[in-house]
Amino acid sequence: MKTIALAALTATAALATPAMAGPYVTGSAEFTGSDGEYKNREVLARVGYDTTVGNLTPYVELGGGASTDDGADGKGLLVVEVGTGLQVTEKLEVNGYYEHKKYKSANDPEWKIALGTKYRF
Repeated sequence: MKTIALAALTATAALATPAMAGPYVTGSAEFTGSDGEYKNREVLARVGYDTTVGNLTPYVELGGGASTDDGADGKGLLVVEVGTGLQVTEKLEVNGYYEHKKYKSANDPEWKIALGTKYRF
């Protein structure tokens, strides 16, 4: 728990400084549910590295954490994420990533591919 708190504090400090290429730490906590009922909690800490290559900002993150389903005992998990941002114009950025999660108590890993855009006014 101390490691997660330290990761979250470091990530908050990193967000307050100008963006720079290099190593970083990030943390997150997700709480999900449906029909007004709590379902799952997932807490993650990651170490990452990003760089700038022309208009691209590729990155890789490795980490782990725990997931708890509806009050059950926690499951450990490992996560890898690889992605990039592409600065299309001064105001438009396109980004995408691939995330791979492996729960220690499950045989099938979860994966996610996400694409998005950000437009600044």
